[in-house]
Amino acid sequence: MFPELRDLCHRSVRPEFMSDEYRAFGDGLFLSLAETTMEFAARDSARAKEYISMGFEAMWRALTREEQ
Repeated sequence: MFPELRDLCHRSVRPEFMSDEYRAFGDGLFLSLAETTMEFAARDSARAKEYISMGFEAMWRALTREEQ
């Protein structure tokens, strides 16, 4: 559906999280961070943008490899 996003994920996501062995673990981390981010953003709409930004940053740092 979004080939550019798929390509970005394949280039950026740590290979462990793309493997059959750890894919479910990576998905769980992603979903937990997303759920927590949405919960806090909904609870405090005045800070929603900050929560979303911090949540994305945490997810990106947890699941992707560092640029070389």
